Amino acid sequence: MKENFSKYYLPKESEYKQLWRDCIFIFDTNVLLSLYRFTENTRKEFFRVLKAVSDRVWIPHQVALEYQESRLG
Repeated sequence: MKENFSKYYLPKESEYKQLWRDCIFIFDTNVLLSLYRFTENTRKEFFRVLKAVSDRVWIPHQVALEYQESRLG
């Protein structure tokens, strides 16, 4: 039953560790635009974390396009 309804069960600690170790981080436009609204400390922390996972970040073309079109607004 658990296999058929896995979304109703929290992952085990080992599964969380594997997720954070292996996942690909995909950001949407709102996350990138939020950088302009963050406090300086929050922005620095975000970039620190982003640098730590930079080899596993993917920004889709559409997100990059929307960011470029909206960033100055």
